[in-house]
Amino acid sequence: MTSKSDAGTNSKIKAVVFDLGNVLIEADEAKAVSSWAAAASLPAERVERIYGADTHYKAMECGQIDIAQYHKLLSNDAGLEISFDDFLAGWNSIIGPVLPGVAEMVTELEKTVRLVCLTNTSEVHADIWRPGCGELLKDFGRVFCSYEMGIRKPDPASFVAVLDWLGLPAGAVAFVDDRAENVEAANKLGLAGVAVGIVDIVVNAILGVTELALAATATAVSVIRLKTKKTLASTAAGVSALVDIPTFRIVLATTAAAIAGLLKKAKLGLAASSVG
Repeated sequence: MTSKSDAGTNSKIKAVVFDLGNVLIEADEAKAVSSWAAAASLPAERVERIYGADTHYKAMECGQIDIAQYHKLLSNDAGLEISFDDFLAGWNSIIGPVLPGVAEMVTELEKTVRLVCLTNTSEVHADIWRPGCGELLKDFGRVFCSYEMGIRKPDPASFVAVLDWLGLPAGAVAFVDDRAENVEAANKLGLAGVAVGIVDIVVNAILGVTELALAATATAVSVIRLKTKKTLASTAAGVSALVDIPTFRIVLATTAAAIAGLLKKAKLGLAASSVG
């Protein structure tokens, strides 16, 4: 059996750092906007503008304020006049389940590389996703939370903290996130940063598969987030979101059927249909 220390003789990557929301689990801010709009009897577009202009959440994600203080600030500064209970219910509705196929993907990756999670999150959100992700995150060496660290991505210090814990040089670590600014910050430090949702990628998977050709549409990841019922290729449910990084390629979020195909075949071609 291949050990993690021997992993990837064909790759310099020894660890993968994953973001959490919209990479491993669903995180839909539109649900909060909809919930708050209903509670405040306001048009969703107005609440979306209020929330979109807010920056206080960053302080909460750094552990500087709590959810009650955040509610008060958003109410006072932006005029979102709803009760704390309604505000909390909307905020908590953002956190969703583990994305389809991610558990299978993590199980396979754990055999080959070290896994770490680095997430910008608040304590109140962590109280929701920790129980729901317990089985998934058991294969991760550590979960770094911004509210515990006192810093959040894209602050370089957050990446440095992870590298120090791993004891690896930046070039031996891949970083996967759904926000371009976070990926850019990681790349500047020398990590192999990848944004979710790259189009038309030919992947050499680390699962021992070579010349694996998969085509993903630009909106493929959105299919998971929006829970669309559209069928991609010949599979009934799910979507393949693929990314490519220097000397290391990885399937980010895929269906269980796709994972099974990876393990059984040396070459597999799937085409994702366009999503409207």
